[in-house]
Amino acid sequence: MARLVRDTWMAFALTGDPGHPGHPGLPSWPSCSAGEFGYRLILDDPPRVEPMNPLAYDKRFPVQVIRLEASGASAHAD
Repeated sequence: MARLVRDTWMAFALTGDPGHPGHPGLPSWPSCSAGEFGYRLILDDPPRVEPMNPLAYDKRFPVQVIRLEASGASAHAD
C-alpha cells in the first residue's frame, strides 16, 4: 500500500494524470464541468476518483489528492 500511495501521489503530482505508461490500472482524472466542485483520489484497492466538495474534508481518508478546475487551471492538495 505504501508503494501504491507513493507511486500514485507522484504520478498525480508530476503529470496530473496517472493514466500514462508506467502507471497501469490507476484512475485518470475526469474532466470537471462548470457545475462540479472537483474530484478526490481515494487511495483504496483499487484506487478510484470520485466527485467531491473541496470544502468538505473526509477524515475516513487521511491521504487525499484533490484536483480543482477553475478557468482551465488545476491545483493539487493533500
